[in-house]
Amino acid sequence: MLALCLAAGLLALALAVPSAQAATSGDITGTVKNASSVGLANITVNAYASVDAYNNGNQAATTQTAANGSYDLSALPVGSYLVEFRDDNTGDYVTQFYNNKATIDAATPVVVTVGNATPNIDAVLAVAGHITGTVTAQVGGDALANISVNVYASVDDYSNGNQAASTQTNPDGTYELGSLPVGSYLVEFPRRQTMATTPRSTTTPNRRSTRLTPSP
Repeated sequence: MLALCLAAGLLALALAVPSAQAATSGDITGTVKNASSVGLANITVNAYASVDAYNNGNQAATTQTAANGSYDLSALPVGSYLVEFRDDNTGDYVTQFYNNKATIDAATPVVVTVGNATPNIDAVLAVAGHITGTVTAQVGGDALANISVNVYASVDDYSNGNQAASTQTNPDGTYELGSLPVGSYLVEFPRRQTMATTPRSTTTPNRRSTRLTPSP
């Protein structure tokens, strides 16, 4: 009888006390759409505790949007976060930070409170441009794989190491850089210490293809 009473008491205590996670965490929820108000699936949504955390790649939470564009960043410790929306799937949309900011430094912090969802942290993503091309050897014309390709919005960005995008060539020498805002860029192939001297432009929604040959 005593054992039964003790078990009942423990059960009542377990029901009355919420989990430690629920007592110290909350959620960020929202929807990601395009300019036509259509929900975007498979958009990566990341939360960072600070700009330094972003620069070091330390995500507090990450998820992807559902078919209707909705998302839920759950079990976040109470605090303030910077939220990033990024198209890692096709690169057809420009990366954005909440609230409609182009850089992490300008992002609006989102506050997470105990046991609650912070709703309506939404984003409307702009269609991105792409730069594509093929890298070959100057002598022989063989395709060059694993060549780094970086793009910069300006000479100052190049000098400061601020890449707008970066990738490597495929085994057949081709490459594609997506998620680029419409504009003009400088293209660099650092393995051969060669930068394209003619700016390459991105257009929406077309892709611009170039054939680039680095120095040996």
